[in-house]
Amino acid sequence: MENQRTLNLIIQQYNQLHNKMGEAFKGFGLDPMPGSIASKELAISNEVQTAFNQGSLLLEVASDHLSAFSREITEPILPFAAWTSIRSVLELSSISI
Repeated sequence: MENQRTLNLIIQQYNQLHNKMGEAFKGFGLDPMPGSIASKELAISNEVQTAFNQGSLLLEVASDHLSAFSREITEPILPFAAWTSIRSVLELSSISI
């Protein structure tokens, strides 16, 4: 029973984190601050813009997989799907950097 409470707490904390991060992205946006080094680099190079866009997309997909993971570990648990989602999150996050 203790394990189930711990799991429920993890799911609840993840959902709160996901919601707060969404609020932060809505508030600040996804683009670099005007006048920053990153915004200047994005303005002069198509290759940098492409890499930035691909990295942003991969992070969005990783976030979606993490959301799926929280559903997969909610009763009835889907163990193989859950491990597949976590592997995808790790792979997508690592190549997006």
